[in-house]
Amino acid sequence: GSSEPQDYNGGRSLDDFVNWINEKAGTRRNTDVIFFFVIELVGNKHNPFFNKKKAGRYPKLDTLAHQFYTNSQSRDIVKKEIATLCQGNEFSKEDCDNYLKTAEKIVEKGNQYVTDEKNRLERILSSSGVRPDKKNGMILRKNVLDGFLEGAELIEEAKQDL
Repeated sequence: GSSEPQDYNGGRSLDDFVNWINEKAGTRRNTDVIFFFVIELVGNKHNPFFNKKKAGRYPKLDTLAHQFYTNSQSRDIVKKEIATLCQGNEFSKEDCDNYLKTAEKIVEKGNQYVTDEKNRLERILSSSGVRPDKKNGMILRKNVLDGFLEGAELIEEAKQDL
């Protein structure tokens, strides 16, 4: 968000540089320009813990998505809850759109849509002809589909030394 240059005093490997850019720009890329697991600080500088989660997934939205998927009787209420959460600044517009569009597709095509679409995306992602910019969106959509199937993702915690 700034046009001011910033000094880089980190390591000289590609991984070091990409990690620094991700930290400064708030992005989530690996050296292949593809999304990776997002690392979030949970603790503080005296007791740091980091959560590792799949890009595009949020425990609050995953919980609601799974409820939407498994309980067709409460779908209208749950979809409104997702939409309400998405009106705040906690989640990106792209990530919220993925949850809401998936909910709409489930209503239109049934629960089988989730596994069919996940399998379709996995087949496409395994091919070598997918452009990186398209691949990112597919990875995000596939991750959100996992949220509908699994519910809140099990977060892997790792203590880190600063």
